[in-house]
Amino acid sequence: MDQDKASVSEISVALQTSQPAATQTLAEMKRLDLVAYQSGNDRRERLAHLTPKALELARELQPTWEAVQSAAQQLDRELPYPLSDVLDEALAALNRKSFTDRIRENNPSPGD
Repeated sequence: MDQDKASVSEISVALQTSQPAATQTLAEMKRLDLVAYQSGNDRRERLAHLTPKALELARELQPTWEAVQSAAQQLDRELPYPLSDVLDEALAALNRKSFTDRIRENNPSPGD
């Protein structure tokens, strides 16, 4: 996200995760002084923003993220088809039907 602050809902959409998962992660980040909140346009809306501590940590981690991205791209070039594409397809398939549902289909409960 390329904005200074965002609601929990916006964050969960951007990260492709559930709102409870985003809320839990933000709570831990607040505990670590990595995120702070301010009121939005609506009194009920809380907008999260990164603290100076989080911004400094992000700057320190930038070289590591770049190295990870380069390594992943290198791996993609060495494979017959990009691992990133396979992962995207796997995530799309799991969004259509969860892994738990797939297990249940293949392992009916006792007595069925």
